[in-house]
Amino acid sequence: GKLEPPWISIAFFGAVLLNFFPGPWHIILDPVFSLISAFYSLLFTSILLIPVLIFAAVFAFQWYLERQLDTICEGKCPGCGTQQVGTRNGPFQCAACGLDLEVAHDEFIKYVKSGKAPPSNPLEQMEDFAKQAAKKGENLSSKEASSKVSPDVEVIDVEPTKKKPKSDVIDVDVL
Repeated sequence: GKLEPPWISIAFFGAVLLNFFPGPWHIILDPVFSLISAFYSLLFTSILLIPVLIFAAVFAFQWYLERQLDTICEGKCPGCGTQQVGTRNGPFQCAACGLDLEVAHDEFIKYVKSGKAPPSNPLEQMEDFAKQAAKKGENLSSKEASSKVSPDVEVIDVEPTKKKPKSDVIDVDVL
């Protein structure tokens, strides 16, 4: 059987021709043609847009997987020697001993909450020691320089009687 009567195509063609001429029939024909136009616009847009969206989704998913796989690192816990799998994104705990770990230079090290790992080799230890000594030397020399004032100037001690408590850094992420 037929799905549409034979006169419908002639009526549609007549409506299209009538639409070119101004008149009261526009009250009925404009909404009908707007719906037909919207239907075909959505149909052709979806035919063109769906393959583009699928293509973009495949590449986005591939990029996401590559990033996720790049963040995974395998190694041994420095505390107990158990083989671990961890992420480079942040600290995690050893499954066997519970030690907080982080990834540095593709190996696991003990996580330090300040975000800076303790020096692992003697050269780094010496560098840290030299930096600390230089800071102490600067502090001592600045105190000595401030204590040497001219005899014309009266020195007033303005140290507060109540010292502020030292605040602890809880967690800092170093990028």
